Amino acid sequence: MMRVTGAATTVLLGRKNYQGFGSLWPAVATDDNADPRDRTFAQWLNTLEKIAFSTTLTDDPWENSRSTNADPAEVVRQLRQRPPLDRPPAAELAIADKFRESAHRPAALATARTAALT
Repeated sequence: MMRVTGAATTVLLGRKNYQGFGSLWPAVATDDNADPRDRTFAQWLNTLEKIAFSTTLTDDPWENSRSTNADPAEVVRQLRQRPPLDRPPAAELAIADKFRESAHRPAALATARTAALT
């Protein structure tokens, strides 16, 4: 998993995945009883910038996270304008395209992101 995701700097999530991941992974990062691979992944995930696309989120409790109701394609364009070390992987643009095509944007992004990780 880390070889696939190691170069990523930003995670794009819909509200449900943001809340689901946020309720699990932060605790795993410091859990001595967790599988070391899960702990390593959780620690890595905690360091990433996380952007949750939602019109209803009002709280961003997970470190390095923020919510937005902006157009996902525009957010990705802005991310791609950052210096190369902060640039998200190319797959992010495809995710934003799928997200934009959907009538229910957060669900589409979550589905696209999940598919990109498998």
